[in-house]
Amino acid sequence: MAALDDVDEILQAHRLVTGGARGAPPIANGARLGASLLRAATTMISAALQTEIEETFRAALPLIFDHFTADEQERYWQDCKKSWGNPNPQNVRALFFRLGFSDVFDGLSWQKCVSANVISTLDTINQVRNRIAHGQPLTVNGAAFRLTRPAVERWRAYAAVFIQRFDPFVLEQCAE
Repeated sequence: MAALDDVDEILQAHRLVTGGARGAPPIANGARLGASLLRAATTMISAALQTEIEETFRAALPLIFDHFTADEQERYWQDCKKSWGNPNPQNVRALFFRLGFSDVFDGLSWQKCVSANVISTLDTINQVRNRIAHGQPLTVNGAAFRLTRPAVERWRAYAAVFIQRFDPFVLEQCAE
C-alpha cells in the first residue's frame, strides 16, 4: 500500500512538527501548527482510495465484458473515466453501475464497520478532500468540521481495510 505509506510519512511529520502530544497543536501565524500536513494526508487518502477503486473497476471489466477485445475494454474504460471524479459514494456507484452493479456497496462491510458506515466514512473523507482542494472552510454535510490527527488516523485505518476488502468483494460478485 505505497500510497498509504506516504500518508504514514505525512502523519509522522505531523507528530514531529507538533510534538505528537494529545490535544490541539499550538496556533502559529493564525493556523494550527501542522494543519497543512493533515490536509495533505487527507488528500493522499482520497487519492489512494480513488486508485484502488479504479484498479478494481479495470480488473472487473474483462470479467463482465469478456466478449470485448482488450482494445474495446480500454476504450470503454477511457469513456467511463470521463465522468468519473473523486471517490465519493455517488461517483463510485455510478462508475460500477456501468458494469451492471445496482449498488456496488451493497453488502460491503467488515468488523466494526457496517455497510452504512463504509459509505458515510467514504463520503466524509471526500467532502473534506473537496473542501481542501477548493480552498473552502471545512464542512461535512454543511456543518463545520475540525480536521484533527486522530480523524486522519482513523481515515487512514479505514482506507487500509477498504483497499484490502473492496477488490475481492467486487470481483467475487463478478464471478457469480
